[in-house]
Amino acid sequence: MNRLVVQGAEKTVRGIKVLDGVSVSCESGRVLGLCGANGSGKTMLMRAMTGLMYLDKGFVEYNGRRLGRDLDFIPRAGMLIENPAFLDRYTAFENLQYIAALIGGVADEAIRSRIAYVGLDPRDKRKYRQFSLGMKQRLGIAAAILGNPDVVFLDEPTNALDESGYGLMDRIARDIKTRGAIGVIASHDAAMLRRVADEIVQGSFEVLRALKLVGVLPQRLCNSGVQNDVRVGNGRGGAEHTELKLVAGKGKWRGAVAVGRVLR
Repeated sequence: MNRLVVQGAEKTVRGIKVLDGVSVSCESGRVLGLCGANGSGKTMLMRAMTGLMYLDKGFVEYNGRRLGRDLDFIPRAGMLIENPAFLDRYTAFENLQYIAALIGGVADEAIRSRIAYVGLDPRDKRKYRQFSLGMKQRLGIAAAILGNPDVVFLDEPTNALDESGYGLMDRIARDIKTRGAIGVIASHDAAMLRRVADEIVQGSFEVLRALKLVGVLPQRLCNSGVQNDVRVGNGRGGAEHTELKLVAGKGKWRGAVAVGRVLR
């Protein structure tokens, strides 16, 4: 059982606090969703979780080993953070061959399989520079899941994808859970995250737990710019409830979060 933990994460960039006491965790067989508008800190949190950025305060641990002290990076992790970038003069297959060589133990047939899995043609002889934005995004996803990594990080994976891309995300999430990996997916697409994530962290990263077990998260909770008062039940159908107030300020949600059934 693998476990990824973020505790008390704080980060200030150019005088702006982009992470403020964030604490989240995820374990094998589960997908964590990071939901929020542009600038809400999703990508910065993911950078910290992967070891690509050091925190000012707090820490990230993977299986009890702390990033920046015991580990430089999470071993056997695949990631697509922000925009995909590959060698312009090579095909999709050739680009992934380079990545496979770094991973080790990934056969050419497995590369072709991953390219087809994301909806591209492994026999396509076009160079990366000739790809559309959607094709580049699909190749970035293929690279992130190449070799069946133990932890998969996907930052806005549906950017530039057509409708079939949403089915792709459903399949990837199922595969992550089935093989006991950890998935972390950041997106402003609340509907997609509600389908694929076991837990969603919103905006300023207060936690909304077990959404699939207790009901559907209303769309308004993943939109910023307004204030919402939401009644949250105890998840057992009882009369007990907790008042939840989410206040949007400077693009970030702030407020208390309760576990339970969302009562509409």
